[in-house]
This record gives sequence, C-alpha cells and structure tokens, in this order.
Amino acid sequence: MLLYGAGLRLLEALRLRIKDVDTSRSELTIREAKGNKDRVTVLPECVRTHLARHLERRRQCHLAAVEEGRGRVLLPGAFARKHPSAEQDWAWQWVFTAKTDFWDRKTGRHYRHHMHETVMQRAFREAVLGSGIAKRATCHTLRHSFATHLLQEGYDIRTVQELLGHNDVKTTMIYNRAITESCVCRGKEKGGVSCCDLFTNSSPRRAERIRHHARFYGSQFELSIRSEARPEAGTAGGGRDGTGRVPGAGDR
Repeated sequence: MLLYGAGLRLLEALRLRIKDVDTSRSELTIREAKGNKDRVTVLPECVRTHLARHLERRRQCHLAAVEEGRGRVLLPGAFARKHPSAEQDWAWQWVFTAKTDFWDRKTGRHYRHHMHETVMQRAFREAVLGSGIAKRATCHTLRHSFATHLLQEGYDIRTVQELLGHNDVKTTMIYNRAITESCVCRGKEKGGVSCCDLFTNSSPRRAERIRHHARFYGSQFELSIRSEARPEAGTAGGGRDGTGRVPGAGDR
C-alpha cells in the first residue's frame, strides 16, 4: 500500500527506518533515494492504523531481541563509527525487517537486514496472478499509478514532481501522455495528499470541484508548458528578451 499511496520505489519502502515515519504529520522521509537524494513524501491516512499495529509488533519483537543480546542493524556511513551503540536503538530499526539475522565477519556480531526485495516481488506477482489481471504489472507499476491518478484528480504537476523526487519536471510530464487531455490540468495547488485518501474520501461535491479546476486551469497549464519548452535561443528564435528571461515567467 505504501508503494502506491506514497509513490515509493521498492527499495525506498524497504529501507525505511522507524525514525523516517512521522505519523503525527503524515510524512515519510526517504533517505538516499535515486541520485543519493533525500525527500519527504506523504503517509496515507488510510494505512496509519495498520502501520501503527505493525510497528507495535515490531517494537515488542525488538525489545525481546535486545534482551537476548541481538536486535542490531547496520548504520550508515560515518554515523556507525561515531555512535556504535545506536545499532540497537529503536529509531534506527527497519520498518520492514528480514525474518532472520545474519553474521557479520568483520564485527563478529549478528545483525538484522531489511526485507529482501525479491520477497515483495514474488508476493506481488502471486497477487497479480491470483487477481486474474491479464496485464504485466510489477511493484514499480504502483509508483506509476500514484503519479497518474494524482494528475487525473487535478493536482499540480510540480507537487507530483516533488513527491516523486524527479529532478526535472519533464520526467514527470511523461505521465501526462498516459492520461486523456481532459485530465491533464493544473488542478488544486495543494500538496501532502495521497491518492489512496482521494479514493477513500471521495464525494460528488468534491468531484464537481475537481472538474471545475480542470476546466479553469487546463488552458493555463498548456500555455505554461509550451513556454518552458521553448528553445534556449535569442530574442528572435526563443521568445526571450535581452536578459535571456522569458517575459512573464516570474509570474507563474
């Protein structure tokens, strides 16, 4: 559910640590994602209860493991040398952990790794086959669905870009080609909402507001994209003034 509800890559979800989950603010902090960047994305409201139960079970298992002298995880980079005692801290534990420990020859200790990606991939494949869906689908398909459904709901493409962690908005614009022209709109310029919550909290009145935003902002969004796609030429070919600035670009 987090892959779809937060738009995460598979390894981004599996590498989540306890300290990266903020249920009070409904946020997830993604560490060292693609391009070695950190970003903040949404935590779906509809999974908070299930996630809280999962974390409570994990906490009880971790406390039992610490009493037995285990419950260690590998720490990132220089932090492991500065704070070796943090290996057993609850904040640094994995949200989705492996079933068994592994033996580290360098330190001579047992550590617990996060769940292996093949476990999720195998389970997802079995779910697709069991559902009878006659289409190819992987864990990464859920991330594509996250972006596509938010754009269909009328959310700002810049907001979707930040949630996905794309460097360039042109990468996010690829999802515009997967939906109809009527759904490609600027929509409400509001962040921090998961597409999971959009479907669970939908209403006819809200759907009418989304259609209104689509009609009102559609033409403006298309003009904005066209102006950004102009070539980096001079005044005659690129539509820029003498300073190289697109007239009116600062007002968008």
